[in-house]
Amino acid sequence: MFAEPSEAGFDDLLAYTPNDPDFPLLWGMHNTGQEANGASGTASIDIKAPEAWDMGLGDPRVVIAVIDSGADLDHPDLSGNLLPRNNEDWNFADPEDRVPDDVRGHGTHVAGTAAAADNTVGVIGVAPRCRIMPLRINGRADRYQDKADAINYVAQRAAAMPTLRFVINCSWRTSGDNAAIRSAITNVVSRNVVVVFAGGNDNTSTDVTPLYPGVYPRVISVAAIDQDGVKATFSNYGSTIDVSAPGVNIYSSLPDDRYGFADGTSMAAPHVAGLGGLVWSVALGLTNFQVRMIIEDSCDDLDALNPGFTGQLGSGLINAYRAVRLAQFVAGYVPSIPALA
Repeated sequence: MFAEPSEAGFDDLLAYTPNDPDFPLLWGMHNTGQEANGASGTASIDIKAPEAWDMGLGDPRVVIAVIDSGADLDHPDLSGNLLPRNNEDWNFADPEDRVPDDVRGHGTHVAGTAAAADNTVGVIGVAPRCRIMPLRINGRADRYQDKADAINYVAQRAAAMPTLRFVINCSWRTSGDNAAIRSAITNVVSRNVVVVFAGGNDNTSTDVTPLYPGVYPRVISVAAIDQDGVKATFSNYGSTIDVSAPGVNIYSSLPDDRYGFADGTSMAAPHVAGLGGLVWSVALGLTNFQVRMIIEDSCDDLDALNPGFTGQLGSGLINAYRAVRLAQFVAGYVPSIPALA
């Protein structure tokens, strides 16, 4: 854990305010108790994004790989932030098509939450100046190889492009433990990549019913909270959850230049992946382990708001302001747990 002096409260700061017109709907970024999708919440139950943006909006040398259903590559909130593809095969679901066009809308929504541009259009992502690399996979839980291939591809890119830093967002599950995916995760983490997984939407303890790959120790597993800081009714919980993030009434980009609301730990995870991008952007020399532990050690405790889930929602609600501040003081930072062997 860490401590630092505070001369001003969050509400006293002249925090960065985006000019994206739908920013007021993004309660997860900045919660004033405003209405979103017909529901209002509790002020300050959010990730403190504007306060973090005062210290940086991200760095294009940090790439958020969204392994999902692809993305709308022409969406006005995403197109300007896409990593150049250079004819690389980013479609692991279809061997005949190299282009990761979105076929469901899920990946476009996830990508927008992580890194939609700060551009006077629509919404803004957690890391609006980081790059997005959408990799299309098949969403079926019993399909494994394309998912493993996509993760291994990021490992290859990380090795080939040492000046870049990579964060992976995986808002999906598999139907069980799989050696190929487990090996791919081990491989990509060894390449200094941060891996984020949705914790799952079964309203069950992952200690009783493990959800793969989110229970693997080398990934950051994310639970979802609502606008009042309460565990989302659908969100999984347990000792394998690492952090929590907004996952109810999340507004983001959709295909065909559209926007809309969605619920799920799928929506919570890209808040964390985007935060990984912000943290790395202010200190590119950090290791993936340091980025992970900064995210976890800077969370706001949720136990008081969730007495029935004490210790089951990870370190708590991610706090972008604290995380970025901690990254700025990385020289004196000591993680709270040892690195994995």
